Amino acid sequence: MTLCLITLQSNAQKASRGVNMIEKVCQQSDKKDLCISSLKSIPDGRKSKDLTGLELVAIKVASEHAQDTWGKINELLNDTTLEPTDQQNLADCSDQYLDAVEQLENSIAALLANAYSDVRVWVEAAISDASLCEKAMQQHSSKSTEIYTRSNTVLSMLNNILVINKQLVGK
Repeated sequence: MTLCLITLQSNAQKASRGVNMIEKVCQQSDKKDLCISSLKSIPDGRKSKDLTGLELVAIKVASEHAQDTWGKINELLNDTTLEPTDQQNLADCSDQYLDAVEQLENSIAALLANAYSDVRVWVEAAISDASLCEKAMQQHSSKSTEIYTRSNTVLSMLNNILVINKQLVGK
């Protein structure tokens, strides 16, 4: 019984350290609440013991949202009532998000190889792609509003990765 309590207490302390680290790291983010909630959204985030683990979680969460956005874009592309301009913008966004997802996969590989500056390069490339989509969606039909909103969230998550990366490289 005592061993069980010690194990539970130890696990609770580790989880608490992870949450405290998340809150400390996210203080430097422009979107603190999104940073905290996204990093806490999966158990790996709450259990992270170091910045590398936290950055990996941030990349995974952003990648998941980018993939979901890409899926929604492709779903909207099946709408036969779209105006030709909206159709083209969504097709371009689909390509851009596919690239962004691949760049995030590359950033995971770079992080696992401790190539932190390469992580930054890949994430900045993903930001560029998501930004292009967001700008295209900002100016068009109501069907593009959801993609604009999703892109804005993905961009915030990508910027949070850079916040962590900066702290990791500066360490």
